[in-house]
Amino acid sequence: MTWKRAFFGLVLFIVLAFVALFIFIRVQLPDVPEQTEIPVPSIDGEMVMEMTSSRERINYLIQSFIEESNEPYQLFIGEQYVEYRSSIPILGNNVSFVAQMSPEITDSGGLLLYVENIQLGLFQLPASTILSWIDGQSEFPDWVYVEAANERLRIEISEFVIAENMMIAFSEFNITEDQYRWELQLQNE
Repeated sequence: MTWKRAFFGLVLFIVLAFVALFIFIRVQLPDVPEQTEIPVPSIDGEMVMEMTSSRERINYLIQSFIEESNEPYQLFIGEQYVEYRSSIPILGNNVSFVAQMSPEITDSGGLLLYVENIQLGLFQLPASTILSWIDGQSEFPDWVYVEAANERLRIEISEFVIAENMMIAFSEFNITEDQYRWELQLQNE
């Protein structure tokens, strides 16, 4: 009977060794956490990023858009006004044209440019007449609207397509202090 006891003792020893090894490994390994979803907050229409710039950099950006369109005009931010410069053919001569506009930010983050002064050559002219002419003669981007009756240009920068669900909105446009700030916003569709 001794060999039977030795055999069962050896089997019991092996089983206990495997159980101890299993428990040792179980204790030493960390628990695998359950897969959890990372909460994504709803930021529909909220600011994702805020950007600031200077007159010089914005003018560079504006000129690059104008150069791509091959339109014969200039639009830039001056020391006191946003200025639109072009020329008008009159009796075979090109006559200079300058419009000076004051900016105002809309509730949607767009920009209203109110005409303060329009000059054709040496003459001051009614803004509504000239804006009607500009609207008929110039190709503006789809997000720039000429409102001749209100003597202003409306720039709906939020309609400028960056990506499918992203939009830009102005939050500050201060010419005299050279401070310009706009926000990048996400729109859930």
